[in-house]
Amino acid sequence: MKTRIAQGNVEGATQRGTRVFERKLLDGGITAIRNKSSGATPAVQSFATSNAEKRTYEPAEREEKERIPASEVLEHWNARAQRAGVQSVMSARHTPEENEEATRKLQVDVFDFLRGQIEGKKVFELGVGIGRMTVELAKRARKVAGCDFSSEMLARAAENLRKFNPLVLNAKNDVENKLRARAVAFGGRGYMPTNVRLYLGKIFDLRLPAKSFDLVFESIVLLHILDPEELRATIARMQELSNRIFICEHTFEGEAFPISRYSILRTAEEYEELFKPFKLVKKKTHLCAGDSFTLMLFEKWKQNPHE
Repeated sequence: MKTRIAQGNVEGATQRGTRVFERKLLDGGITAIRNKSSGATPAVQSFATSNAEKRTYEPAEREEKERIPASEVLEHWNARAQRAGVQSVMSARHTPEENEEATRKLQVDVFDFLRGQIEGKKVFELGVGIGRMTVELAKRARKVAGCDFSSEMLARAAENLRKFNPLVLNAKNDVENKLRARAVAFGGRGYMPTNVRLYLGKIFDLRLPAKSFDLVFESIVLLHILDPEELRATIARMQELSNRIFICEHTFEGEAFPISRYSILRTAEEYEELFKPFKLVKKKTHLCAGDSFTLMLFEKWKQNPHE
């Protein structure tokens, strides 16, 4: 069975200025970044990044980040996809072991938070990454569609979904179970879950009917959308696809907090404002490897309760 990946569009780029920084490899595979002009002590240590990454932890002000060309952002995420395991979608400020444990705890908390909102429903996932949440959605939802603008990330998501072996979930489908079991036994790559479809592109490029999903789901994606206009367009499209939206975001922890060049930490209040007129109906704080994440569920506010 072939992986179903539909093609969308990827945007062009704008221009921005540059700074000069120095990368130095320290003992234990830790990469540190130092501003050459100031000679400052390295502020960020990163673990298990890929050799293809160039500027991940270069310091940058929010205004500069908002002007980073789309082409550079895409190059970064294709390079990030070369990291091993969940390190590719988690902060390299933490070790792979810390991020594996943090992912397990985050998955438990997210799906407990959303209990009753996913089971048997149609869900769209914004930014599938390597599919670590997509697999969990596929276990619970009737139908899952998801997109990512990085072909490298999407390929890894498809591979991880093929490894997903829902024998228990599909207990009534004896023929399919035997095929899956045989694929696993002979070292095969398995099959994509039949309830999942992946799209290459950005959410506003996809031709999907309005209100065609019970929930739009995203986890640690919006902070990586740097262009304010693209962020607003993304949220508008999320609101078009469903009356219910879940976001899980690393939220603002102060001006001095060490964060990737390709991330913008916004406050929970800023997200609440961005999603208006949708109303925030549920909220929870989660510590992910010590970082402050905020889980938020938005619903479309209806003047007429019979709409």
